[in-house]
Amino acid sequence: MGGHSSKIDSTNWETADGGFTSSDATPSGTAPTTDLTKLTCLPMKQLAFGTKYELTVLATEDSPIDSPLYEVVDLEMFKHGFVIKDEQGNVILRANATTVYQFFLYTKEPNYEGQLPEPGLELYKRSIVKYDSQHRQMAVFGIRAPTEEEALYVAHRTGMADNKAVLIAEVVRAPTIVMQSYRPSQPDTLVGYWQWNKPISIPLVKDKIELQVAKNSDIVLHIALVAIARGIRAAEWKGNSGDSRATDDFF
Repeated sequence: MGGHSSKIDSTNWETADGGFTSSDATPSGTAPTTDLTKLTCLPMKQLAFGTKYELTVLATEDSPIDSPLYEVVDLEMFKHGFVIKDEQGNVILRANATTVYQFFLYTKEPNYEGQLPEPGLELYKRSIVKYDSQHRQMAVFGIRAPTEEEALYVAHRTGMADNKAVLIAEVVRAPTIVMQSYRPSQPDTLVGYWQWNKPISIPLVKDKIELQVAKNSDIVLHIALVAIARGIRAAEWKGNSGDSRATDDFF
């Protein structure tokens, strides 16, 4: 079982800091956490052919299932992506897959002055998530304004990916399914950590994902990463990724 060494024991969650001070800075465009936050993610629907990856996000496992803090609603993961809704049912983030290993995250508000919306969506690129199957890592990049030369191409006017990642999420070498996230500038201190309550031998069986993120972190981004990781794992398990590096052992 591949993966990275766990950094959970070297992380002081009382002082761990995601580094985001406002919604203007977060990859999801939502307000950062103010304290250490713990959530429970549960599957909403299980379909026989594995086309849905929906989650309901609760404050605790015992919270009312019909009063979620967030919902991940699948639009066919690798065809149309998914959306995340808040507790009022408002869509606060959309994720679109360009490949199994790359997702653009979109919001209703522009990321910078003069940004054009994505054609057909009328939403604005906010960030991009790229998965490296060889290193079992997801990297999150912000979206910047194009240079004057880049803006000569209309497609570039919807935004360009930054060169430096703002967050890294990686698979942990462990007997159960675990992922951890950190800021590239502080690789030894975690800002996010999530684990399945039991090893999963077959994707899409009923499971529980326990997530925690540090203060000043992007909780909505982490929920999106949970959803993306579940989808990638299922795709690789089934061998449907279309990538020669696909494996039945994502974790």
